[in-house]
Amino acid sequence: MLVSLTAFAQGVGAIPVLPLPDEKNTLETLERRITGLSVNSDTLVIFPEQDQFMITLTYPGKVGSRSSFFGDLTLQERFPFELKGKRRWVGAYAFDDFLMVLDSINLQMLVVNSKTKKTLLESYVSWDLIKPARDRGGEATKDEIARTRANFRTAFRKNPQYAVSGMTFKEKDSRGTLQFLLASRVAGFPLLTMECRADTGDFYSCQIARQCFVSASLKGVKLQGIGFSSARSLVVMGDVANSELIYFKFNSCYDVREVGRRKLPAQLKGLSGVAIDEDDNLWVTTRDPDDFLNASVFRWDKSTW
Repeated sequence: MLVSLTAFAQGVGAIPVLPLPDEKNTLETLERRITGLSVNSDTLVIFPEQDQFMITLTYPGKVGSRSSFFGDLTLQERFPFELKGKRRWVGAYAFDDFLMVLDSINLQMLVVNSKTKKTLLESYVSWDLIKPARDRGGEATKDEIARTRANFRTAFRKNPQYAVSGMTFKEKDSRGTLQFLLASRVAGFPLLTMECRADTGDFYSCQIARQCFVSASLKGVKLQGIGFSSARSLVVMGDVANSELIYFKFNSCYDVREVGRRKLPAQLKGLSGVAIDEDDNLWVTTRDPDDFLNASVFRWDKSTW
C-alpha cells in the first residue's frame, strides 16, 4: 500500500520499505558503478559511470536462478561511443535498428545503429520554447508562456548539467511524434515533457515541450531517474538525497499528484536510476554494488512494488 498525501500531512506512519529482491532479480554488471538504465523489451541498456560506452544485455528471462533469467556476464556487451568530452547518459529508446540516447551534460540526443555501433546523429535538444501544460481551456496565454520561458531559462542556467536527470518513453502519438517524460532538477520544473518529431529519413529532432504541474512537497529532494507505468498512469522518480522512490499519479501533464513514497532497502548503495518495463516491473540501479550479491541492478515484479 502506498503512503497517501494525507498520511504525510498528518505525520502518520513511516514510509514503507521495498522488499529486498531475491538473487534471481538482481544483476551483477561488467562495470561496478552504474548511473542508470533503460529497459526496451528484453534488452537492458545500462549506463556505467565510465561515460565512453554503455552496456547492452538481451537476457533470456527464464524462470529460475539469476543465471537462467539474466544469463552470465558474457552476454553483456560494451557498446562504445565515438565521442569526445564528458557525458552523462540518462535514458535510451530503441526503435528498429537504432537507439536514441540522451546526454544530460550537453543536452544532446545521439542516434546510434545498434548493429554496427556507429553514431549516426548527434543533435541538441532545444529547450527555449517550453510551454506550460495545457489545461481544460487550452493553451496558456502569451504572457503565461513568456513567463514560463523566462523562469525556466533563469533556473536552467543555474544547474545546466542536471537540467535533465532521467528520461522515459511515454507514447507515440497519432502524428508519429515520440513523447517522453523527463525528470529534472531545474528548480520549479521537476517534470517535463519532450517531443521528438520525425525529420527527414528515419531520425528525430527533439525539444523540451512542456512544464508539467506537480502537486508535491519536493524540498530537499534530488531527482534521479524516472519510469512510467501506462497501466497505472503512474510516474516513479528516484530521490538520491533520501534513497527513496516517489510515486506520482499522472492524470495529465496539467495534473500530476504525489501519491506515495517507498524507501529502498538499506543494502542498496546509492540510488542512481529508475525504469519501468512494458510488463510493469520496476527496475533500480545503484552507483555501487551491494555487499551480498555484488549487484548494481535490481528488479521488482509488478505485484511487489
